[in-house]
Formats: sequence, C-alpha cells, structure tokens
Amino acid sequence: MYLTWGEYIHHTVNEVNDKNAKNILLFLSKNNEKYFTPKDLKDKLGLNLEVNEIHKHT
Repeated sequence: MYLTWGEYIHHTVNEVNDKNAKNILLFLSKNNEKYFTPKDLKDKLGLNLEVNEIHKHT
C-alpha cells in the first residue's frame, strides 16, 4: 500500500512504459467522474499493452 497518491503515481510511472503510464494517468484525471476497466483504457487509448499489464498498474 502507498502512503500518498504521489507515491502511487511515481510507482506507476516507473513500473509501466512511461508514455503509456502518463497517457493513462492523464486520461483518468480528465475523466475522473467515470469508472474504466483496463479493457476500456486499452480500447479508448489504443494501448499496446495486454489488459493484465494495465490492470496490474492502475
């Protein structure tokens, strides 16, 4: 478990491909009123990641 959102974001950006992680974080920040599954994120962002890779880091 992470102590702060900053720690979570830092970990996420370091663990995932930086470009994908930043795109996911930006998308979720802009659309924070909705829930997105990893498959939704893959489809909407055109991510070149497996769904389980996205799920592991969101």
